[in-house]
Amino acid sequence: MRSRAVREQFDEVIRTYSSGAYRTATIALWITVVQDLLGKIRELADDGDKAALSLIADIDGHRSKAEVRKLLDVEGGILDRALSDFELIEPAEHEQLNRLRTDRNVCAHPSFQSDEEASPSITEEQVRAYMVVVVDSVLSQPPIVGKALVERYIDDTKGQSWPDADPAPYVRTRYFSRARVKTQRQILQLAVKASIAPPEGDNLVAGRNICTLRAASAFDEGALHDAVSEVLAKQRDTMDDHKLRRMIGAVGWLPRTWDVVGGDVIAKCSTLLKASDTSALVEDKAFASGPPAHPELARHYTDALKRVPLPSLVDMSGRTLFERRQFIPLLLAQIEGAQDWATGGYAMGGIAQLADQLTPEEMRAVARIFIENGEVHSSFSTPLALLTIVRRTRDVPGARDVWTDMVENYRTYFEKTGLGPYRTSLYAELEAELGVEETTPRVFGNVDQDE
Repeated sequence: MRSRAVREQFDEVIRTYSSGAYRTATIALWITVVQDLLGKIRELADDGDKAALSLIADIDGHRSKAEVRKLLDVEGGILDRALSDFELIEPAEHEQLNRLRTDRNVCAHPSFQSDEEASPSITEEQVRAYMVVVVDSVLSQPPIVGKALVERYIDDTKGQSWPDADPAPYVRTRYFSRARVKTQRQILQLAVKASIAPPEGDNLVAGRNICTLRAASAFDEGALHDAVSEVLAKQRDTMDDHKLRRMIGAVGWLPRTWDVVGGDVIAKCSTLLKASDTSALVEDKAFASGPPAHPELARHYTDALKRVPLPSLVDMSGRTLFERRQFIPLLLAQIEGAQDWATGGYAMGGIAQLADQLTPEEMRAVARIFIENGEVHSSFSTPLALLTIVRRTRDVPGARDVWTDMVENYRTYFEKTGLGPYRTSLYAELEAELGVEETTPRVFGNVDQDE
């Protein structure tokens, strides 16, 4: 119970129940329900909910004018408003609470029966059952409107404040720890739909919805599977090639996806991965989430990714909402096989975008290729890329040693070429970053020191 006033009111329910005054406890329990619901609606009004603002304005107006009849009308309709306008309670809870309200009216108002008629009574078991219903359905629930929370989620995925770097804790805290099961289900179904077909084709929104699905897989995999099943079972027969490619990138990483869509859709997706132009796969974000959770499709996916041209590969490696580690082996292969400085430097720029994803082994591979491939270390784009990599990996254990060894081995490389003291000045800032002492003069070009 969040409210002190509600807690005090419920304490009164406990006292009257404990003393055997069950009719009084029933009356007090209904007052607790109304007080708690109105308190939550006030909180919603403070958050700007339009329906809540309107109702609170009416209540405050009736109170200021002492319009008791109208306040009683508000009380009489509070369960209906809580169900339909604010989704603070479920239909079954509405029915149970309405029985409490009916019994409260019996207890609170004269019955006008004759002396020969039995007086209305409330049993201990009835009051105890009502107390359980009230705590479970009202007092223990957060002041969040289902409909408003869904709308807030939609707006959030379109806004500028969404934490793209690490959204999972944010999504769980803001939208799932405070929502009822029904609302969570609505958000997950919406996320599945928007990840495949985002509103207005906004790929940023699609990526954020994929992040929501990934977050949900960590704390409520069952609910996620139910949402995927519900949406895809309805859409599987109406998906064109464009939507199928998007489905691969949005929810292909989930095994449940392929269980739901069935063999015929799997066959179509297999054909698309093998036959689609890579530009279509890239455009439809088929590579957003990593290999599909289906062996055959995963093989075709890997083959398709190898066909992606370097500019698209570098572009995807910089998209924070993508599953980006999958691009590292491909970019390492690009820099190792680079046959011109433009390719070497451009691919190294892609590696720089993935610096926070590199393992120590991959860092050593970058260092080795940098030294061995002259097209890479002679590119004017490589110094800035390497400096970025070094700075973004400075807190990784052992990374500094890898880069320091690389610089020192780079010097040795020049000595072995017979160029003597010649060393390019391209990497002066990198050496300064690492604190590597200069041991030979730095000059441009192949200059004979005796001249």
